[in-house]
Amino acid sequence: MTTQELIELAVLDTMGLLDDDEQAAFDRAFDTAPPQVQAHVRREQTRFADLNAILPDVEPPAELRSAVIEAVREAMADALVAGGPEADSLTLRPSRGVSSAWRLGAVAAVAIAVVLGGATLQMQQEYTQLNQSIRNNAQIDQLNATFGTRFVEDAVFDTSTRQLAFIPAADDVSARASVFYNPGWNAVRLFCRNLGNEESSKTYRVALVDEAGQVVEVLHRFRPGPGFESREIRVDLAELALRGERLAILDDATGAVLMTTAPGALRTI
Repeated sequence: MTTQELIELAVLDTMGLLDDDEQAAFDRAFDTAPPQVQAHVRREQTRFADLNAILPDVEPPAELRSAVIEAVREAMADALVAGGPEADSLTLRPSRGVSSAWRLGAVAAVAIAVVLGGATLQMQQEYTQLNQSIRNNAQIDQLNATFGTRFVEDAVFDTSTRQLAFIPAADDVSARASVFYNPGWNAVRLFCRNLGNEESSKTYRVALVDEAGQVVEVLHRFRPGPGFESREIRVDLAELALRGERLAILDDATGAVLMTTAPGALRTI
């Protein structure tokens, strides 16, 4: 191994870019080198050691490391070709083809490429996190604007908030619904999905039903729109729970029960 190859591997060793085989070859070559060569190699390593302080704390992608190693190997191959037959000698002498200053400049350029690549990766990660944070904040703002800040905070953080999910009465019912209740509210919040569509003018009832599915009391009539929607129903669910019935959503025209809460679910609030 020539002195120039040893220096180039030493610089890569400083940056932690040697694989196991290259590290072992470098260590063997360095240990067998004359003291003056070892001192020269250490001086060159010291010149590049400070680069670690400006490297971002990120893991570079595998393809970046491969590109750096390939660039260094090509520079080493050029040096061997330029060095001629005497390039195998482990002596300190100037290159006949390319100056050592140029080679060191090339290695420095590779090091700068590593720095810039790592910095770009870090900036991309920070941009992705910022963009995600902006989207999350926008969604939270939309929830607050639609349902009110108190509902959002109570639904997320208040342990006394309860959700009652409706169970479809038949397998062909694709609609879904649930209600949220909190003792501090003066109404329950109904959420439903796929009950209505743009062409339909059908109305539905939210009602208390007995075990046989007969309507005991109608609590709310509404005509849902397409997709997902929500509305308030001004009832005291805790008072209704004492009566032992179930909540149900019925087709207002036919009286057919589309979905109900589970038996006894009201008593869990």
